[in-house]
Amino acid sequence: MTVLVSIHDIHSTTSARSLELLDMIRRRGIRATLLVVPGPWRGQPLAATPELIERLTAASRDGYELALHGWRHEPATPTGARHRRNRVLARGCAEFCDADLVTARGLIDRGVEEMDRHGWSPLGFTPPGRGPAVRQRQHACMCAAAPAAVV
Repeated sequence: MTVLVSIHDIHSTTSARSLELLDMIRRRGIRATLLVVPGPWRGQPLAATPELIERLTAASRDGYELALHGWRHEPATPTGARHRRNRVLARGCAEFCDADLVTARGLIDRGVEEMDRHGWSPLGFTPPGRGPAVRQRQHACMCAAAPAAVV
């Protein structure tokens, strides 16, 4: 039996828990896809936690997949019925829920650029708060087990 493991919301604001989970899966010999939020989430950039960056770099070298999980995880303009629904379902982390194609592409590009800056090549993209632009382009979790195209 094959089991796919992904850890969402890897970011400086979640670094303590992220590092704890990385240690746990490493001890158990479990490989996972790590869904990284590289931009400013809750006002803090990923770069604020050098230890987490070092650990993600090591994890990437050790065969863990690093995937983009949005730029900032939160929507730029939290308005509309879709956003209100996603605020409950996605705990306010619905960056792509109302994004049009141009906005979605810009957010993805910024995230990929930041990951590249750290020497990571994101192997996929899982959008926080799949919105119409994301569905229109048939985005899905991109990882070795479920490849899909990026906008």
